[in-house]
Amino acid sequence: MAKQTSRQTTHSLKIEGAVSSMSLLLDRQGTLLAATSPDVFQTGASGLMVGHPFAALFEEQDRQQGTPARLLSETLVQGEATYTARRQDAAPLQLTVSPLFDDQRAHQGYLCTLQSPTPEGPSSDHLLREIEQVEKQLESLRYAVSHDLKAPLRAIMSYSQILEEEFQEQLDEEGVRVLKILMKNAHRLGQRLDVILEMSRLDRKALTCETLDMTQLFTNVLDELRQKEPEQRQIDAQIDTLPPAFGDRELMKGVATQLLSNALKFSSPRETTAVHIGGEATGAEVRYFVQDNGVGYDDRYADQLFQPFKRLHKERDFEGMGIGLTVAASILAKHGGRIWGESTLEEGATFFFTLPTQTSPS
Repeated sequence: MAKQTSRQTTHSLKIEGAVSSMSLLLDRQGTLLAATSPDVFQTGASGLMVGHPFAALFEEQDRQQGTPARLLSETLVQGEATYTARRQDAAPLQLTVSPLFDDQRAHQGYLCTLQSPTPEGPSSDHLLREIEQVEKQLESLRYAVSHDLKAPLRAIMSYSQILEEEFQEQLDEEGVRVLKILMKNAHRLGQRLDVILEMSRLDRKALTCETLDMTQLFTNVLDELRQKEPEQRQIDAQIDTLPPAFGDRELMKGVATQLLSNALKFSSPRETTAVHIGGEATGAEVRYFVQDNGVGYDDRYADQLFQPFKRLHKERDFEGMGIGLTVAASILAKHGGRIWGESTLEEGATFFFTLPTQTSPS
């Protein structure tokens, strides 16, 4: 286990009222899965509830500076760390962040503990029991998605198809319209369930890591994506000589595919699509970027980029379910890496991601 370190920078949290001690269990993307003693924990008007990002705990200035994501990613390289924080009334707090790994050292999430300087926090045994309980609940949810939800959905789609093929002449115009809406939304729900199951598969997949030629990997993925584009589309792509990475080939190809697909999709309105892929080694990690000249996004909503099914553009303008970046973030977190974006509306976007130089998180 990495040595615990202490950080002196003070961070402002959106907490009103007394907090003796509280623990938060986060997934790899920093989304809240469970919390202890939520009755003594208040976070102003927005609230911090299951499903909310860790970033919701922080004041606006820290969020804009990317502090929440940085605090989580630091622990993947340096181990458990304790930070100084303060409530909205300036009372001091201690924030301890610990990365969680499974038996194969695959990253599973984070355990965050908030407590006042004096009270004693919950015991390690108590926290471990809570983590085990949450893991059991997540397994139950996966079972429900794969069996209890998929089966009735298939029945709805099958009977809807029978109505369309055999009884459409008996339906009036309004009945046909309603049936089409039913079939469209059932298909959409099926796609979302498939995505959830695929993310569950990624969570369980053991990493098979090797040294990767990232220049060749991005080149191959871009060539594959070009084949799916119209012949008349102009794509100007620059791929620098990239530093090698250590990771799972299949999963890292998935990251490259998601990022390049996004770059091509959101730059499709441009007469010529410009994509630039670069990277550098920066000591404890290697950093890569994918830059495009597309429509960009409003950086005020950047904290929604990596949340599943969140979209920053209208579906009628750009197809998709808002899951690609979530998948990429999940894969990178599994490797002990991180991802973030920078953009201005109508001026393109740049997505950065990192991977640790060591062979496994420590």
